Amino acid sequence: PDDVLVVCLGKSTYARCGLIVNVTPLEPGWEGQVTLEISNTTPLPAKVYANEGIAQFLFYQGTSPCEITYADRAGKYMGQKGVTLPRLKTTAHQAQNESHSNNATFVTNQERNKAS
Repeated sequence: PDDVLVVCLGKSTYARCGLIVNVTPLEPGWEGQVTLEISNTTPLPAKVYANEGIAQFLFYQGTSPCEITYADRAGKYMGQKGVTLPRLKTTAHQAQNESHSNNATFVTNQERNKAS
């Protein structure tokens, strides 16, 4: 909906075991399948059990629709289905690397500042 913002928070039981959950806030107007990112911050294996609850979604309804929604801005993850890889903005540095490789590249803030 155009008047709802959704925030996902990891549950503390799993966080205390080193499992961190991340989901970018779901902006008003966004549609698609949510990508739930789970990181194990320990060197040990971890088990996640069905129906235990690893995260919770908080829905915030505004008093009126958002003036400019994620859909209005044609957000790059609008309508995503299944696992969706990062859709990074391409810098001159990345474009050069992509012409030589199919591997993902990551740009440091210093490189990003040089490119702009």
